[in-house]
Formats: sequence, structure tokens, C-alpha cells
Amino acid sequence: MSESDLTVDVIVVGAGHNALITAGYLAKAGLEVAVLEAKSIIGGNTVTEELTFEGWQHDSCSSAHAVIQSNPVIRDDELGLISKYGLRYVHTEPAAVLPLEDGDAFVLHRSTEGTAAEIARFSRQDATRFVEMVGEWNSALKFALAGGAIPDRLDRASRWVGFRVARSQRCARGSLSRGHRPGHGHG
Repeated sequence: MSESDLTVDVIVVGAGHNALITAGYLAKAGLEVAVLEAKSIIGGNTVTEELTFEGWQHDSCSSAHAVIQSNPVIRDDELGLISKYGLRYVHTEPAAVLPLEDGDAFVLHRSTEGTAAEIARFSRQDATRFVEMVGEWNSALKFALAGGAIPDRLDRASRWVGFRVARSQRCARGSLSRGHRPGHGHG
């Protein structure tokens, strides 16, 4: 069969995680779906890549997939990603480590308390505010999952934090792919 003879119901352009989930739901509903991706690797912000040393795999963009954990696609295994395809998350402790120029490091823990203790090494006030912020976000998340709307103040803060994290990940990823090391100037 030639490419011109192929027919599908839906074409999904891009193979990031949101597009792949959408394509999965469309296929589960009985539609014939084609997913087109220009890059050599699929998954968008959920990819695992060898970025530094041979054999070392890195979660290059996603920062732990925190939001999707409560989504029905994972929580209820709606597409069989867990039961049929073996998806599993490995939750590391610490969650992340950021080397600092002076040789120290900032360690992000899985627990609010552990991360707050780390922040307190630099600022007790920021550590206290961090605990308050996580409490507010957790309350808003529970409310939103129950069908309510996230208060505007928290929604704006979440978008700002999400933008800053995404921007820093793109910058770090670009620097690493060009051979630059964190903490070393590049122009």
C-alpha cells in the first residue's frame, strides 16, 4: 500500500505527552489515528535521554510529572499504561540536586519538610513561606479535584512558577546539549 492510499480519521501533529494521550483516547474510542512528529524522539517533556555520560539517562524536561499523577489517565489507568504497558514511576530521594558555584548544593527532597529544611539553610523566612505555599497549593488541588475552581491568586502563581521552571529547564537542556556545564559561564 502506498502512502497516498493511507486513510485515517484523525491526524495528531506532534508526539509530545499530551498529544500521545489524546491520540490514545481517540484510538480507544475506535478512531484510526496517525501521530506525526518531526523530531527523532517522541514524548515531548516526558522523554528520557542520554545527555551527559554514556549510559546515564536523564529526565530532561518533565520535573517528576507531578500534575499527571492525579489525572485519570494515570490514577484510573484509563489507557492501560500501567496494567498493559508497564508504566511505572521511580520516585527518587532526593528528587533533584542543584550544584552551586561555591561547591555547595541545593537538595530538593520529596517531602515538604525536607525541602523546607534545605531552604532554611539559605533563608528561614523563605522556608516558612515555602511550607505555607505548599499547604495552599495542596488545599487548592484537593478543591479542584473535587470539581471546584482553583482560586485566581494560586492559578496565577502556578502559571508563573511553571513558566520559570520550564524556562530554566529549556536553558539548562540547551546548555548541556552544547557542551556547557552548569555554573560555568557561556556567552
